Amino acid sequence: MDEMIKMEQERGEMGWNFVVRMLLILLIILAPIFISAGTLNWPEAWLYILISFCYFIPALLYLRKHSPELLKRRSQLEVEKGWDVVVIIATSIFLIASFVIMGLDAVRFGWSAVPVELKALGFVGIILSYVLLFLVFKENPYAFRAVKVEKDQELITTGPYSVVRHPLYVAVIIQFSCLPLALGSFYALVPAILFDIFVIIRTALEDRTLLEELRGYKEYATRVRYRLLPSVW
Repeated sequence: MDEMIKMEQERGEMGWNFVVRMLLILLIILAPIFISAGTLNWPEAWLYILISFCYFIPALLYLRKHSPELLKRRSQLEVEKGWDVVVIIATSIFLIASFVIMGLDAVRFGWSAVPVELKALGFVGIILSYVLLFLVFKENPYAFRAVKVEKDQELITTGPYSVVRHPLYVAVIIQFSCLPLALGSFYALVPAILFDIFVIIRTALEDRTLLEELRGYKEYATRVRYRLLPSVW
């Protein structure tokens, strides 16, 4: 009984850590977006926040029940590879730059004139990226924030991993490529594309790490040939 109570307490703490982290991420996103916009009157930005909450809350409830070990791993950022530090810093810079340009462009100065159809397409892409993220987290309890391989780590080959080897990065690329369109900025696509380039670089480096360190990955890579995009790469 004591062990069960302890497990429930640990699970609750992990859940709250996840919530706090998501709120901090949301604040990091909100700050440059709304400060650069100079106003809170930005319906597209609030719609993105609403969609994000509609993903995070059900995802948290599901993972607390079915995959608390993933919440624990996602609560940690233990960077083991030197190149991963560079990639994390670069992607963070380009992501923040994209947010700042969105506010300056779409609201404050109106440099871009993004059609409503493209904005809608951007939001569809964001929703699809969240669906894919959920499928990834549902399938893979080893979806670390940093590139690492645990001792006796299980190789995941089911769900989206049966289609490409790095579906998590597919979801990330889709979301942050669609976000500038959804929020109404063509110019923000420039840092978003640079962000995507570094994610692709990280994919290649992580794939090499897994080939060297994760048992069974070489055989898996012969079956699932493509890293991000079927029939392309």
